[in-house]
Amino acid sequence: MKRTLSLCVLATLLAGCAAAPKLSAPNQQILDAGSALANADQAGATTHASTELRIATQKLEGARKAVADGHMVLARRYAEQARLEAELAQLRSEA
Repeated sequence: MKRTLSLCVLATLLAGCAAAPKLSAPNQQILDAGSALANADQAGATTHASTELRIATQKLEGARKAVADGHMVLARRYAEQARLEAELAQLRSEA
């Protein structure tokens, strides 16, 4: 009886996992972060906001690694953080 109950619980859990939606890679967010990095670099961030530019680059690399590892929520978060850091670097460069 216990074995049958355990098998039923296991089957239910597996069915639930199989039905979970698969998240897609945050390709647009990664592209946006890359564009923001390029804009910051053109604005002179390597000279005037090197810390922010370095952080943005690290976050973008983290986003790409998270995609490769299948962690799409984390990848999206890193890509958004990278974009924001790059935009900050650009603003500091232009100030």
